[in-house]
Amino acid sequence: MKILIINGPNLNMLGTREPGIYGSSSFEQYLPQLQAKYPDVEITYFQSNVEGELINKMQEVGFTYDGIVLNAGAYTHTSVALHDCIRSLKSPVIEVHISNVHQREEFRHHSLIRMTIDEYIESHIEPEPDYLYQLWRATNIHMLHGRMASGHLQGRLLKMLVQMIRPTNILEVGTFSGYSAICMAEGLDDDGHLYTFEINDEQEDFTRPWIENSPVADKITFIIGDAITEAPKLDIEFDMAFIDGDKRTYRDTYEMALSVLRPGGFILADNTLWDGHVIDSAYQKDQQTQGIVDFNDFLKNDHRVEQVILPLRDGLTLIRKR
Repeated sequence: MKILIINGPNLNMLGTREPGIYGSSSFEQYLPQLQAKYPDVEITYFQSNVEGELINKMQEVGFTYDGIVLNAGAYTHTSVALHDCIRSLKSPVIEVHISNVHQREEFRHHSLIRMTIDEYIESHIEPEPDYLYQLWRATNIHMLHGRMASGHLQGRLLKMLVQMIRPTNILEVGTFSGYSAICMAEGLDDDGHLYTFEINDEQEDFTRPWIENSPVADKITFIIGDAITEAPKLDIEFDMAFIDGDKRTYRDTYEMALSVLRPGGFILADNTLWDGHVIDSAYQKDQQTQGIVDFNDFLKNDHRVEQVILPLRDGLTLIRKR
């Protein structure tokens, strides 16, 4: 086993810097004791006061070592660059501190390099397929609003919901880059098919190749057009619908989806908390926000369905037609 221990800025001063907090021994004095205690572990040590040197060292060993123990010092609380570096490595990184940071100044209580709850979740669910990761990356590089793509967590949930519901026909309103369509198609049975509508024809050049080159291309029909008027013309009874289009027309889209959905079928409506804007008075005049608010208020009193809102990303409403 190979472990790298990294100390960040000012930790070269251990033994002389505030000994009441950091002790009276340098790390160089302590390292031989640690190596003697764990003779079967190859322990190496690196220290730098320079952010870029810490990143270079982690990138150097972060794909071959069994782990990295990191005390980033003050960079713990300030360095987005270290945060991004850690997320790109294969080797696990453990954050440590010599002192109890929660008994010290307020600014030391917050870590930018610690794993977030979203990152913890994503590390404990089905891995994102490489093709979808490449699509997500291309979406965020080439598209103006890349964060609109479903992403790892919601994508795996969509696949699982399809596997649970086992629909024969799925309607999607709002293809965007095709990420969610591919995820749902992954969950379909052999006889299942997904019809996805994108109203923005400028999206086609980016999205169509990603769908047609995907492993589930034969299960997806990609249509450029207004789903509100065009989907009913398919003359298909759908078992499931995913609404992720123009928020200003969510209620109209919902009524259309409900009209082509079988009794007992499911509608998933995305973005129904809208980054919290639904309860923020500063967004009362925003048409997208108002469209979501009106939809949520209408749905609450719609006795044709039963519904629940999941606080996933910026809100996902699950709706079952009675």
